[in-house]
Amino acid sequence: FKEAYLEVSKKGGVVTFFRDQREINDRTLDVKKAVDKANSALNKLGWKLVITSTQDLGSYIQADAVAEEGGVRLYPDKVRLTVAMDNGDLIGFDANPYYAYHHDRKLNQVLTLEQAKAKLNNNFKVLENRLALISKLGTDEAFCYEFRGTALGEEYLIYINALDGSEEKISRVVDTPRGKLIQ
Repeated sequence: FKEAYLEVSKKGGVVTFFRDQREINDRTLDVKKAVDKANSALNKLGWKLVITSTQDLGSYIQADAVAEEGGVRLYPDKVRLTVAMDNGDLIGFDANPYYAYHHDRKLNQVLTLEQAKAKLNNNFKVLENRLALISKLGTDEAFCYEFRGTALGEEYLIYINALDGSEEKISRVVDTPRGKLIQ
């Protein structure tokens, strides 16, 4: 319709993708207000998701939101929102990952938080931790403790498997003019 495009799933009839390619006027919002607008849009759509990252792209922001169940962030179950910085309208929405991967899961950790912390390098200073489900190759997933912290003057996300204590993933967090980038 005019500048807007959307995709609706054949099964269930839900909107999985939306993009409004209207012209965006001068920026009037800051990132915090745009994130508030993204949260408001999620609430209006009936989604109970947590915004985990934002990227400031000038005339709009992209915000990634994930499902959270029982305090566990489900990163494979992601929705990406695009919010215009001129008036806070939702101009983009991609829920394909959510619909592709969201399902009931049995998540039982074996390790305690302290046992998982013991697997970290002594030079790593933990700033924040939580339980999270992450994607691996293909459709494989790993239930982990997520640790955000610093080592050697840099910020990292480290994922320790909550079942066997193995190190699943390390990502470096880099500050950029557009926001934090995870490498």
